[in-house]
Amino acid sequence: MDLSCQVKLLRVLQDQTFEVLGDSRPRKVDVRVVSATNADLRKMVAERTFREDLFYRINLITVKLPALRERREDIPLLARHFADRQAAVNGLPRTEFSADALNFLSRL
Repeated sequence: MDLSCQVKLLRVLQDQTFEVLGDSRPRKVDVRVVSATNADLRKMVAERTFREDLFYRINLITVKLPALRERREDIPLLARHFADRQAAVNGLPRTEFSADALNFLSRL
């Protein structure tokens, strides 16, 4: 996100106001933000490519989720979940995964 957008977002978060293009009256807003990134924001703050004040405004709770390749034991659960969901959405019967299929998915 470029620095000008960061300034605008910070203003909305701090003042709870924004201005619509072509209108000089500020509008009130009440929002909650959930954000995610794969970038190292601390490094970006040090490099001055991400505003430090915005970083501390949005970094209240940090949840680190390892990449799926680092938690391969979740792959069978996820495969089952998405297969069941698609079967329900499309009115199809539940399908079963063979052990070979699950092993194959876990090795990808």
